[in-house]
Amino acid sequence: MRLFVAVDTPAFHLPGLGPSSHDGSAPAHLTLKFLGEVPEERLGEIGHALERGLQGASAFPITLRGMGVFPSRSRPRVLWVGVSQGAKELSDLARRTEGALQGLGFAPEEHPFSPHVTVRRFRPGASTSSVPALLERHAETIFASGWVRSVELKASQLSSEGARHTTLLRVPLGSPPS
Repeated sequence: MRLFVAVDTPAFHLPGLGPSSHDGSAPAHLTLKFLGEVPEERLGEIGHALERGLQGASAFPITLRGMGVFPSRSRPRVLWVGVSQGAKELSDLARRTEGALQGLGFAPEEHPFSPHVTVRRFRPGASTSSVPALLERHAETIFASGWVRSVELKASQLSSEGARHTTLLRVPLGSPPS
């Protein structure tokens, strides 16, 4: 199974973007850690590790704001929506997830965690001429606000129509501090 750990974010719509990995019809997700191909027999131990590692983490508000690209404006490969409110808490969840799963043999991420929702991937050779104007137009746009209330272990099934994600396990976060 191709697995990753994520949080669901509020649904949002990106008008005029063309084909994107998020069309606004369901909550988007923000990946905390990609695990890759994992045998189904390991689901239990992964679930227990996540529950232990996330113990004491609380629900928090999140705001999706602004757009950016990876790796650079001159060579965009991934278009993303950023996080203004909740970025610190997401970084903490990513750190906790990383620590919990490292003990099970999952390698640490190569790059520092950067909270974002991927909305489009550009294939090599695809036209990206509209990207600078899109980034300029949506630099401060607030796309959605809501709450992160759980961390999820998800399976990703790839097909010619794109990826289909299924939640296998949900770890609820505690009540927010008053």
